[in-house]
Amino acid sequence: MAARASGALRPEFTAGDLHALVVDNALALKHGKRPPRDDYDRRTMYPLDGIRGHSPGSDGR
Repeated sequence: MAARASGALRPEFTAGDLHALVVDNALALKHGKRPPRDDYDRRTMYPLDGIRGHSPGSDGR
């Protein structure tokens, strides 16, 4: 994954991990109550922050 090589993603994050996150999110939206957009956007940042690497020059966000 080029994103791992560049430091944009954590080194241990795999394509399978991404697939699981996308599927889990889709199932939650399909079978659960849709949150307000602001809540969805804010909550989406939690897993994204968890997989993001610390590439040089990044502010960690």
